[in-house]
Amino acid sequence: MKVGRMAVQSVHPSAFELAFRLYDRAIHPELFDIRATKKIDGAGWKAAISICAGGHVIALQTPTGVATELAIPARLMTPDRGLAAGHKLGASRDWTLPLSCGVHAHFSAHIDAVDAVAFRNIEQELTLDARSSAISFRFPGAGRLQPGPLSVIRAESLASGVMFHAFHTFPENSAVLRTQSLYELPAA
Repeated sequence: MKVGRMAVQSVHPSAFELAFRLYDRAIHPELFDIRATKKIDGAGWKAAISICAGGHVIALQTPTGVATELAIPARLMTPDRGLAAGHKLGASRDWTLPLSCGVHAHFSAHIDAVDAVAFRNIEQELTLDARSSAISFRFPGAGRLQPGPLSVIRAESLASGVMFHAFHTFPENSAVLRTQSLYELPAA
């Protein structure tokens, strides 16, 4: 009897089935299908940036506490404890939230569905940007000729905090999720 190997594939979600969640605490990374992680730090903060199927997890640690940002498939169940904000992502969203750890979080998200030519151009630009980003990851493609989804996250240390720019492509939807997160640290 011949026993075959079963291929394990990650099912990448649709760009239009994503949610943003911001926690005023740490969240266990094992809740997510993490594909790449990088730790970085700056003046008064440390961050663990992770790319998961369909989005990212950013855990920001400051001397006064931890904030965890999730851009993930909306179907994923996450805890309610410590949830400061939770929204399904649509065409465009912006939030500003003070967290109990003293950090002020400013978040902006845009999902852009574009035609195939524009998507290819954006995809090519992001592929080049991935080389100088804080972290990037290319998921397997659905077919031989179609590039896999690409996630690129840049971090920018600021005098009073840190800013993260994330880009996640969704070839099946010809869409790109763009997020920008600014975390202002409490005055020392």
